Amino acid sequence: MAVTNFKTDLLYLKVENYSNIFSIVNEGIEKYPDSYLVYFMRGMVYYMLNKYENAEADFVNSLKLNTNNDPEYLKLVNQLMGIIKSYTQKF
Repeated sequence: MAVTNFKTDLLYLKVENYSNIFSIVNEGIEKYPDSYLVYFMRGMVYYMLNKYENAEADFVNSLKLNTNNDPEYLKLVNQLMGIIKSYTQKF
């Protein structure tokens, strides 16, 4: 996905225009199925919508596709998945 589209995606997230962002990110997944960033972006949208199972699935896919193993990215995704786990734990 082009950087300009990624910036547009972030803008849609900021203004909470989720229907547009889903359309853009799903199109990105169709065009770039091996891009970890588009799965991460969709996972963030699911996360913001409290759809934690979907978010976790996309975060797992993004980790599998991330071949550069950037430590900051790995830390961020693992923190998000830890938060999801704490939200979804049954008491």
